[in-house]
Order: sequence, then C-alpha cells, then structure tokens
Amino acid sequence: MAELRFRRATGRSPLDEIQAVRIAKAKELLNDSSCDIGAVANYCGYATIATFSKFFKSATGIAPSKWRKANVR
Repeated sequence: MAELRFRRATGRSPLDEIQAVRIAKAKELLNDSSCDIGAVANYCGYATIATFSKFFKSATGIAPSKWRKANVR
C-alpha cells in the first residue's frame, strides 16, 4: 500500500528513488578529488567498487572515473 502511494506521488518505485539519491551523493563526492572511488562506493552503501561502477554507469552513462575527470573542481 505505501509503495503504491509512493509510486503515484513520485512516478517511481522507492528503490528507484533510493538509487537516485545514492548516485546524486556519489556525484557530489566524486567532484571532491580527495575521496577515492572505493571510499565513495562505501559511503554511498555499495558493497564493492564493481557494483557501484555498474549502477553509476547505468544511471549516468559513464564510469565513475570518467565522471570525476570531467567534473572535478
């Protein structure tokens, strides 16, 4: 019941929303060159760098390392 209300209100599932928030935080952390990719993955709740990279690339179209190179401050 709650999931259906959430879907109606947001247009996506709770899991999709959680993943979007995690990827948004990962983008923030990747912009800071002092955090290595493993630390970013861990902070955002991914068990491995490979899992993080898979989800990040699926969401953004590019690997985390390429995102960092293109967006580092």
